[in-house]
Amino acid sequence: MSIKYYVSSKLKHKEFWLNSSIKDQINSTWLFGEELTNPVELSDMWTKYLHEIQDCDEFLMYLEPDDIPKGCLIEMGAAFALGKPIDIVWSGTKQELRDKLGTIIDHWLVDFYPTLENAL
Repeated sequence: MSIKYYVSSKLKHKEFWLNSSIKDQINSTWLFGEELTNPVELSDMWTKYLHEIQDCDEFLMYLEPDDIPKGCLIEMGAAFALGKPIDIVWSGTKQELRDKLGTIIDHWLVDFYPTLENAL
């Protein structure tokens, strides 16, 4: 049985996931949608994402140094609350990641790796 991943990043990194070796194991529908602005659609979107996170085996986040994670933090919080393993692809130092995400990176559910291949 293959692992089902919920992936999280800024929308500008969409191709990172779509070109990855795990593209067929991703259950994150945000990769295939368009940017929404209608409040009802946005509310429905977050409900959908929560269900996808509940249904995944592992949560993967991709961050670059200039990224300001907003939705990623909400998604990661949902994964954390559900006890999902959280792997972060981050090429910087642990201190830089802590500065960006906080002390949650020190929890036993959370690991970070320099590449996606290392995270898998």
